[in-house]
Amino acid sequence: MNEVPAVFGFPNLWDKSYSDYEHFYQVIARSSDVAAEIISSTAADHREAVTALGSLASVNLGSMQDVVILIGNRRGTSAMKLARSMVEVAITALYLERNPAQINIFLAFPHVFSWNYLQKSERDNPGGVPPQLRAQAEIEYNRVKLVTGHGSLLQAVSSLYNLSKLVPAELGRKLEAQSKEGNDVRKRYVEKRDRDRSGRSTAK
Repeated sequence: MNEVPAVFGFPNLWDKSYSDYEHFYQVIARSSDVAAEIISSTAADHREAVTALGSLASVNLGSMQDVVILIGNRRGTSAMKLARSMVEVAITALYLERNPAQINIFLAFPHVFSWNYLQKSERDNPGGVPPQLRAQAEIEYNRVKLVTGHGSLLQAVSSLYNLSKLVPAELGRKLEAQSKEGNDVRKRYVEKRDRDRSGRSTAK
């Protein structure tokens, strides 16, 4: 019998991906913990709107974990599909938070979420993108996916928090802190990116 362990993904990429986006991965892990606590704390609130928002928040929590796994394995296009769907979930959660009377309409149309697919330029022109440009684009692309997913996770959980009265105030403060931390990490990344770009322009 073959004793080679099953490996799902590309282990040789994991350390490099983590080092490239270490701060994003860390803030996402902490935000996911807070999200899980808030979802759990609303379990006893059986109002339809809260139950629906709890489900939506759970969907985005699971999707965020999937985005992290995909980015760690450099599966950019697939990660973007999930991140885009997370935006739709977050928007739906925000709408239902503000319009809880519409919950029955939402429940009657399970196909309210549509998947949006991106087309890669390589599909139309294989090999037409210079490797250096493609490598830099991948860095920016992965950053956007992490940011989009993280923001959508927090928005969906925030809507659940705002609608349910069972979430302890302490979790609300944790949620606010994670939002601020995420914004700070994104700001530092953008500043570093702009400095790097400025350095490259000066070198030329």
